[in-house]
Amino acid sequence: MRAILTVFGKEFRENLRERRTLVSALILGPLLGPLLFAGGLSLRIERGAEEGERPITLAVAHGERAPNLLGFLRQSGVRVESVDYDPAAARAAVQAHGQDLVLAVSADFAAHLTGGTPAPILLYADSSDPAASGTLARVTALLAQYASLLARLRVVARGVDPLVLSPLAVQDIDVATPASRSVLALGTLSYLVLLTMLMGGMYLA
Repeated sequence: MRAILTVFGKEFRENLRERRTLVSALILGPLLGPLLFAGGLSLRIERGAEEGERPITLAVAHGERAPNLLGFLRQSGVRVESVDYDPAAARAAVQAHGQDLVLAVSADFAAHLTGGTPAPILLYADSSDPAASGTLARVTALLAQYASLLARLRVVARGVDPLVLSPLAVQDIDVATPASRSVLALGTLSYLVLLTMLMGGMYLA
């Protein structure tokens, strides 16, 4: 046991003399690591705020088939860009990141809408593109609002109270405290501390 401690002490003192070990153990890990973590977290918050405030530009193919839908989108602050895409061109435009989203109105949209049946529309999106995820969520929410509006108008036309379509009134109540939210950050910091220890002892090993 004494021989092991003697060898360990000798190697430890020798590695302390190396600048690489000191820089890795005292600067790269404890200082640079938290700075990178804080910078990344701040960047994510800023991007989330910008996405929520940024106007939506939505490419719509065959929008003349759904003028009321386009009017609803414009009233909701969406910039509608009319495009002449077939299904292959719409898919290619999204895959090439020429468009974040493409909304295509089917040829039988009006017929289904008049007949009281679900009217098909196609929303082309790239789920692997993080830059378009916020726009996709906002457009999907707007389409859901329009669908709910149409459903309420249909039941009103049949003399039914539209409140029957809302059997539940769910209210989200966030009971998280600052301390509980900090657990997420601490969970990430634990991996950062472990990485710091490994980086600091890498040259020593």
